[in-house]
Amino acid sequence: MPQFVHLHVHTQYSILDGQASVQRLVDKAMADGQPGIAVTDHGDMFGIKEFYNYVKKVKGKFKDKAAECEARIAALKDGTEASADPAAEIAKCERQLEELRRKLEGAEGKLAEAQLGNVLENSQIVGGVRVASVAMTGAKIEALRTMGDRVREKFSDIVCAFSTTNDGKASILVVCGKQAVEKGAHAGKIVKDLAALCGGSGGGRPDSAQGGTSEIFRVDEAMAQLTSIVSRLVE
Repeated sequence: MPQFVHLHVHTQYSILDGQASVQRLVDKAMADGQPGIAVTDHGDMFGIKEFYNYVKKVKGKFKDKAAECEARIAALKDGTEASADPAAEIAKCERQLEELRRKLEGAEGKLAEAQLGNVLENSQIVGGVRVASVAMTGAKIEALRTMGDRVREKFSDIVCAFSTTNDGKASILVVCGKQAVEKGAHAGKIVKDLAALCGGSGGGRPDSAQGGTSEIFRVDEAMAQLTSIVSRLVE
């Protein structure tokens, strides 16, 4: 089920309403190839910390293994590691590296999903549209796109802005549900204004758009203006 993201998952922390452990849920989701899951326990947030910490731990393992593969490929190419068939060993390592990268992207997606339920609970209503934001550090834009697509499909009245920083640069993704677009929300216009506030640029479709900037320390200040920007479009 590679295209499925479960946005309603109960762990053992949902008393009388959940049984699965956090670790088994994450391991099962990864084994099934799911790009993410969202923990939505009833009445408490105890599972979120364990969820975040475990996915971060798994992500670290993938990074270490990926670095080992890259180092071995380099050693085989420059001859510092002997092999009877260097080409075959390099091809094998490259396949392993590609698989590790795929799993790493899935782990990063889960880190983003871990924050989703809490963000939506604290969203604001502006002109009949629900406005929310998610700030990440280290998550790839691909992981945010996956989560953004699920949010847009599940909540037709949502306008959600995601931000992530990687290698000294920030990316901003804005998604708008169908009902939000009908009310006047436009992801391309919103991301353009957000990016401009932090010295960047962006644009895109009414339902999904992306921008970026190198001035990462101004992103939070720009995201604080999200509600104001949306209000000008829907009110």
